[in-house]
Amino acid sequence: MREVGDGILLCGLGGAIIQVKSRSRREGRKDAPEEARRWVLKHIERAVRQGRGSKRTILAHQRNGKPLAVTPARAMILSEAMRSVSQTKLEFDCSEWPIIVVIDHPSSPQVDIPPYADAFCISLRDWRNLNLQLRSIHGLLRYIYDILDDMPNATIPLGLESDRFASRVALDEKFASRNRRAYAWTSFAATDQPEEVSAYQQIIDRTWGENDELPNFPIRDYREILDFLDDAPPVTRAYVGRWLTDQRHQLLHVGQIISGTTLIVDRPLIYMVDRVENCPDRAKWIAQLWGLTAARAIEWKAQMRSTVNTLGVGVRTIASGLDEYSYVLVKPDISLSNEMVRQTQWIFGTANFRTFRTGILTVGRNERCPCGSTKKFKQCHGRPASH
Repeated sequence: MREVGDGILLCGLGGAIIQVKSRSRREGRKDAPEEARRWVLKHIERAVRQGRGSKRTILAHQRNGKPLAVTPARAMILSEAMRSVSQTKLEFDCSEWPIIVVIDHPSSPQVDIPPYADAFCISLRDWRNLNLQLRSIHGLLRYIYDILDDMPNATIPLGLESDRFASRVALDEKFASRNRRAYAWTSFAATDQPEEVSAYQQIIDRTWGENDELPNFPIRDYREILDFLDDAPPVTRAYVGRWLTDQRHQLLHVGQIISGTTLIVDRPLIYMVDRVENCPDRAKWIAQLWGLTAARAIEWKAQMRSTVNTLGVGVRTIASGLDEYSYVLVKPDISLSNEMVRQTQWIFGTANFRTFRTGILTVGRNERCPCGSTKKFKQCHGRPASH
């Protein structure tokens, strides 16, 4: 069978074909500059042809009603049966997918390469640095599509991607400064604020289970949760990472459950953290996280008139220093009884998504108590305290 790329990136409904060409260290170090240039140009051309062939193969299988299936790289260490559970069928239109050609030559030569309308060529060193700066497959594909849209004007020698990235950062920052609602999708935030970005990256890394386990939620939800978290520029990751760290610090001072809501670009993220000894029953913990996330999704839809997914992340801290992460993805068509919403608001408060402040639920004296007792509020939690 024809090999379908050296790797595939899947991101939402988009993706890319990755082709890697590597020169051996022993041979590459002997190459004169002209020999290195010829090797690079020859193998870039070959990689582009192979990438185009890969797309034709994927499309041919789709037309025959037998789409190919891909396995997440992290699942390759699992058993064959578990790997098959984690697979995703390539049922997407890949005709416009870019081909990413990564060139690994020991001397990292700066070579003028011809413009390809469908291929983005980059050295291995620059590829690693680009991923370090963007930290996002969504951001990476946005960057590549922008470059390809500018072809042939944006052509630069192989090995100078950092210069092009810096110019893109300057353009994005200038655009964002003039547009209050705009985000700078390229920036140096990932390297300027590494601790904050790492704190955000942790909630992505922990979506998967332990190394020999699948995620602890349905595999069909896995990619949607990753897409939700991945679609964020570095500046947003730094901000949210700092917010997550603050939530953890609050838990240290308060000693009991802390919850809050923030935005990942235009999507609400619900965060709930507590010590495991306060809620040892995992099923109860998941139910609580689901209820909070669902209630916030309903509040968001009512206040913002926006239909987006809402993600809940729950963290139970364990005495040994380990943490257990749980995830709940709620779709915008979620329905919940008023009684359940009020019970959740009674515990966690009501969210105002215009100010991002949480208030105390207001209950009338003759209304049913939101604690679930079925009594009137004045006869339950609204009863005056005895002296």
